[in-house]
Amino acid sequence: MNLPSTLLGALRQFVGQTPLILWAIAIAVFTAAELVARQPVPWHRRVVNLVNGLVVLLVIFVAGPLVAGTLHWLQGSLGYKPLFLLDRYVPFAPLAALVFLLAYDLGYYWFHRWQHASSLLWRVHAVHHSETDLNATSYVRQHFLENVVQSFAVLVPLLMVVPIMPRTLAWVALISAMVQFFAHAALPIHFGPLSALLISPRLHRIHHSTDRAESDSNYASMFPLWDVVFRTYRSPSPRPERTGLHSGERLPGLWPLLSSPFRRRPATMA
Repeated sequence: MNLPSTLLGALRQFVGQTPLILWAIAIAVFTAAELVARQPVPWHRRVVNLVNGLVVLLVIFVAGPLVAGTLHWLQGSLGYKPLFLLDRYVPFAPLAALVFLLAYDLGYYWFHRWQHASSLLWRVHAVHHSETDLNATSYVRQHFLENVVQSFAVLVPLLMVVPIMPRTLAWVALISAMVQFFAHAALPIHFGPLSALLISPRLHRIHHSTDRAESDSNYASMFPLWDVVFRTYRSPSPRPERTGLHSGERLPGLWPLLSSPFRRRPATMA
């Protein structure tokens, strides 16, 4: 066995089956914007987040076949035929991706609220809220279990009802990556009267506030419309909220991030 060739093949498979390139581009773009805007974010914080992000990507790579297999098994065992293929009604792939993401964000909105209400789910989600220096790398400051649970709770049920073509899925991944990293960037940007429709760093920062009254709002990840509809919307603030956990707990390194859900920790919700 040629070990270098095997490793190269594994690396190619990893890149092809994870959003590594999309995440890298988005991080580079918005980190550069932060540097131009002279936003003070400690570099050690960025490094910890990026290394943690690689762990998240590795888990996505391993769990991907399990998620896809579960979807295939459900469709086969239930004999379920989706009502329609989204691409047949919206043939323009980028637009179809936006429609799919609008539906996905509705499911994510309720899953996200559940994460904040459930002590068990919160133990995992708290890793993301532990960020005290919100920046472009903060999106990947999430526990490796979170993406897996989210896939089974939101993505699989949605794909059972609204299947999409691979080309549309590629646009979903691209748009989602750019929006998520933008929303977490350390940039003083919001869209004024359009903030109820478009996510922005200033709007999303409120959700990461150490103030419980502020963080129990703006649950949608892309479309604040869902917060408006379900009355959890809080408009952008002119002041920079302090971000982090309500309890004041800090998770300063990679091991604290990875082990946090499995250790005894404050039960304070965020």
